[in-house]
Amino acid sequence: MKKYFVDLRFMTVLMCIWLCIVVIVLVELEVFSRSKFMAFGPRPELTFMHVSIDNYYKYNILICMIVVHTFITDLIADSLVPHVLNFVQVFYFCKLFFGFSLG
Repeated sequence: MKKYFVDLRFMTVLMCIWLCIVVIVLVELEVFSRSKFMAFGPRPELTFMHVSIDNYYKYNILICMIVVHTFITDLIADSLVPHVLNFVQVFYFCKLFFGFSLG
């Protein structure tokens, strides 16, 4: 079973199959056709921080900001957080075993 989790191709195919099943179920339940919650594109009911997103200019800006925010968040999580966590572990280790702090 471990080999399926090491080879990410199997997990990717499994996730794609699950996504297709979920979309098919949502289409069958007509979630996309009647719901205001699952609507796409600008509309007067769509608000973000009390701003109505009612045209494609505002909608495109919102989508771009979401993409940039996701990219920056992932970049910080992958590059900065391991250093912060490592420093906290070293700080705790020095204080616990040697009786001094680094700061």
